[in-house]
Amino acid sequence: DLNPNAAELLYALGKAYGFQKKYPMARGCFERAARLTPFDAELYFEMGLIDERLGRYGDARKNFEKAVKFNPRHEGARRRLGLLER
Repeated sequence: DLNPNAAELLYALGKAYGFQKKYPMARGCFERAARLTPFDAELYFEMGLIDERLGRYGDARKNFEKAVKFNPRHEGARRRLGLLER
């Protein structure tokens, strides 16, 4: 199994996959990282962004809501939620 430090590596790998537009691979990395650090708002924000790119708007909304739940001041997640409301 992975140790908690692996969450940072999975996050970085997920970002790299996202930049390469390998969205399913990116999301998988973020999901694995979230299992290690389940209260990390940034991971849910990143999953929400990937979900948006994949056209999974319901999942995106849920992930942005989780990001705000764990960090009420997460401006990116709040902004994305506002855009999804339109």
